Amino acid sequence: MVKGRHLGIAILSIALAILLLFTACAPSPPAEEEKVVKIGAILPVTGVAASIMQVGFRNLIDYIEYYDEVGVPGLELPPGVTIELIWGDSGYEPLRAISVYERIYQDVVCLDLASPVEDYAIKSRLERDGIAAMTYAVDEA
Repeated sequence: MVKGRHLGIAILSIALAILLLFTACAPSPPAEEEKVVKIGAILPVTGVAASIMQVGFRNLIDYIEYYDEVGVPGLELPPGVTIELIWGDSGYEPLRAISVYERIYQDVVCLDLASPVEDYAIKSRLERDGIAAMTYAVDEA
């Protein structure tokens, strides 16, 4: 009877050890995923318009950081949502603007276009892809 009792305790101990091992190795629940709203910008920070656009580009970065820290006036973002700027340099050249657009358009919810060169270069692509854009062009682009 003593042998049976020791055998039962041994089996019970092994079963508990296996149970503890499985629960310790179980995957933890995933952490809450941070949500990022990406805003794109295509602007000439090099080339003939660079001296004018440098200040505007720095202002855009400051606005995005401010909105991410303080919030967007009139818009309440859900908790855990951050705003990120994805940008590319067009060099004030239409083909470079198109190249930047093709690289970033799938990742952004809207675009900030800083010159008419970008506006005219990617207008048909914006319409095709349904991407909203803010432009500084003085005529209808």
